[in-house]
Amino acid sequence: FDFLESLSRNSRYQIRRSLKMYENQGGIRLQFAVNEAEALSFFHEIAPFHMEKWGKNPGESGFSNPAFVSFHVLLIKRAFPLNQVDVIKIFCGERVLGYLYNLIYDGRVYFYLSGLVSEQDAKLKPGLCAHALSIQHYMNKGFDFYDFMGGKDRYKSSLGAVHEELYHIAL
Repeated sequence: FDFLESLSRNSRYQIRRSLKMYENQGGIRLQFAVNEAEALSFFHEIAPFHMEKWGKNPGESGFSNPAFVSFHVLLIKRAFPLNQVDVIKIFCGERVLGYLYNLIYDGRVYFYLSGLVSEQDAKLKPGLCAHALSIQHYMNKGFDFYDFMGGKDRYKSSLGAVHEELYHIAL
């Protein structure tokens, strides 16, 4: 099954155009962390990309919160050996485009967060390309579902459909 064929004509066009432009710069490749140490290294490397987009102050990027970082370090240490976490580094040639951090459980992939470069050329779509390639990867490995979880970002509706509601409850 070709994931791109399931998308709208416009989404397919944007992703294919972007992939072709990246191909002229060395091509996009995904590097999945192969051990716990690499997963932790990739996780820490996400921070500057994530804070660039969401902010460096408390209440903005989770990476500005030491408790957030400690929690995810512990989660990766516990979950990586159980194949319940993937941290993916995205390259174009040798240039780092960013990272995806996914949680894995019961045949599903739960996209948790990313840290991506901001391209000068709006036709270059590192996030759309990274998600499309990782979704295809997971499909090829037999996973049932790629869940974008919360949020109504446009890329989520371009790459998938709402199947469930996510509720936030504070006690």
